[in-house]
Amino acid sequence: MANKPTRYVVPTAPTPSLPVIGTTKRFPVRRVYCVARNYAAHAVEMGADPTRELPFFFQKNPDNLVLGGTVPYPPATADLHHEIELVVALKAGGRDIPVEAALDCVFGYAVGIDLTRRDLQDEAKKKAEDALKKKLAEEAKKKKAEEAKKKAEAEAKKFDANKLAN
Repeated sequence: MANKPTRYVVPTAPTPSLPVIGTTKRFPVRRVYCVARNYAAHAVEMGADPTRELPFFFQKNPDNLVLGGTVPYPPATADLHHEIELVVALKAGGRDIPVEAALDCVFGYAVGIDLTRRDLQDEAKKKAEDALKKKLAEEAKKKKAEEAKKKAEAEAKKFDANKLAN
C-alpha cells in the first residue's frame, strides 16, 4: 500500500534551509542545538563560574534563520546581545556515537551570529531563580514539619512506654 501524501488543513511553511556554497543545493535545517557556557571567558563575563557550572544545551527555532540582509531590532528589548558562533551542520545523528566516528556525522561548518534579548533573558532567569528559591524554602519547611512530627511521635511513644512501666 503506497503512502498517501499528507493533506494539511492550513498551508505549511517551507522548510528552513541554507545555501551550500559551490552548488545549487540547499541544506535543510530541522533543529538548532546550542551550547551555553562552553567558552570559559564568556561564561565569566556573563556571571557564571565555569569551574562550578557545566555547559548546558538548549534549542532555537530554525524558522528564525536570517540569510544576509537586515535583522529588524526586536521590540520589547533594550539589550540585544550578539555573539559570533561556530555552526556545525550534521548530515547524520544518533546517540552514543564513538569519538572516532563523530566527524562522519558532520556535513560542514559555517559562521553564525546568535542574537539574544539579554534583558528579557535575565528577567526570565531571575523569575526562575525566585521560583526555585520559593520551592526550596517550601520543601525545607515541609521537611522541618515532618521531622518535628516524627520527634513528637517518638516522644509520645517514649511517654507511653514510661507510663506503662510505672
